Amino acid sequence: MADWLNTVFYALDKGAFNFVNNLSLKADGFFNPLCSLFAFLGKGGICFLIASVLLLLFKKTRKTGFTMLLAIGVGALFTNVIIKNLVARPRPYTVSEFQGFWEFVGANLESEFSFPSGHTTVAMTSM
Repeated sequence: MADWLNTVFYALDKGAFNFVNNLSLKADGFFNPLCSLFAFLGKGGICFLIASVLLLLFKKTRKTGFTMLLAIGVGALFTNVIIKNLVARPRPYTVSEFQGFWEFVGANLESEFSFPSGHTTVAMTSM
C-alpha cells in the first residue's frame, strides 16, 4: 500500500515541498523560527494535551477535558500503533529527493511512518 500512496501523492508531496522550500528561500529563513515553534507545539500533541489538562481544572469543563484526553489516547492508539504499521508509508523525504528540502528549512527528521498523520489525528480527536 505504501508504494501506491507514494506514487499517487508524489506530485502533491513535490508541490508542498517546493512551496515550503521556495517560501523559505525568498523569505531568507524568516519563517523558520515560527515553523519550528508550530512543530514543537504539535509534537506529540502537546498543545492539545495542555488544553485538555487545563479543561480538567475547572468543574464546568471537566467532562470536556476528560473526553479530550480519552479521544487523544484512543486516536493515538489506533493511528500510531495499528493503522500506521498496516499502511507503512515512509516519510516522503526518506524515499526521494525531498530530504534536501526538509533539511534546508531545519526541520526534524521523523523516524516513524507518515500516514495517517499523528498531528492531524490529535487535532481532530481533540475537536
